[in-house]
Amino acid sequence: MLWGCKGFMGEKTDLSFIETPVQGNQESETYLPILPALQGNGMIEPTDICSGYDQLIYVTDPKVGKVFCFDQAGRQLSDFSIPGAKAVIQDLRLNLLVIGTVDTTVGQTTYKLPAIFRLNLDNGGYGLRNARIIKRMIHPFYFKSALSATDANVKLNDIAVFADNSYLVTRSGNINIPTQFGGPDNTVLRFSKDDEWQGIVSVSTNQGTFSNYFQTPYSITTIAQPPIPPSTLVSNSKTFFVSMLEPNTTIKVQAINEIQSESGTEYVLNTSFESGDTSKADGFLYAANRFTQPMGLTYQYASAEYLFIVDAVKDSVYQFTKTGLEGVQPLPGASRKKPIITSFGCRGSGPKQFNRPVGVATVGRTLYICDAGNGRILRYRLTRDME
Repeated sequence: MLWGCKGFMGEKTDLSFIETPVQGNQESETYLPILPALQGNGMIEPTDICSGYDQLIYVTDPKVGKVFCFDQAGRQLSDFSIPGAKAVIQDLRLNLLVIGTVDTTVGQTTYKLPAIFRLNLDNGGYGLRNARIIKRMIHPFYFKSALSATDANVKLNDIAVFADNSYLVTRSGNINIPTQFGGPDNTVLRFSKDDEWQGIVSVSTNQGTFSNYFQTPYSITTIAQPPIPPSTLVSNSKTFFVSMLEPNTTIKVQAINEIQSESGTEYVLNTSFESGDTSKADGFLYAANRFTQPMGLTYQYASAEYLFIVDAVKDSVYQFTKTGLEGVQPLPGASRKKPIITSFGCRGSGPKQFNRPVGVATVGRTLYICDAGNGRILRYRLTRDME
């Protein structure tokens, strides 16, 4: 059986290697599907996926309002109900942080407000089936006591955790006055390990410092990514990657560095990623208009470091090196020196096709993608890792 689709430059891509992959080829690499796809019992539209420090895999589905748990063999272990569950991450205490919704009545009106749920999985036995909610951070009550009419239009989109268990949350909305209390709706929120709101991320560039820097921020990831046992090996870097969905934003996935100085904490746009030098690579993270709707990011920290991005409009997954070059580094001894392009995808329901991919994670050498429109989780291995 063969699957094909239009390539990134419009040419026809031959995917016949799926039947007879040539492994160990030093000049070419590709991702091969691991079948069957995961379609959890009761899962309709998976939107986010994370690999946990506990070696388990967690998936959110807002359509059914649940978090699902799988083992690495693809077996569904349990689920937990959280209304509107759309994003999930695990910290080093093995707590889950989940973005969902809470119905809140103010006066005579009931609002469906976004919220961050903290789940303790060790409650009379470890596991999602034993989880209990130990805290909820409801928007906007993590930073103020009163609800305004516009707060109901704000969305919390994604969470990323650092090695010290502090975390970041992307927020989007319609009111983006730089000086407004609590920051503009479009921002990245900072929380302590104890779930205390620390403020927003203001970004410094060579043109100044901006509290309204982020334009419809959506997915976010740090370099402190599981699974990396033991936890002492988790990166202490405070660099994070964030995607932005505003159509007029030229560079839709950017890296932000946290810098500590005598004057305090500063967040600076990482401009070190190379772009445009085709003697070094055939594609670049910071290439203008590279993405349309990048709704999922993850960073693979163990061994070789790579950033993965899924684009819900282009129905594709992209892979970049830690320096922003597209592809994977050639194997030792290969004559090719530039990274080998491994990005793939197009619209469809085949093993290497997607319908609105919105979440991505890596577990060891396996790549996982939430194919929301097809209601499934797809798994892949790079050719060099199939042996």
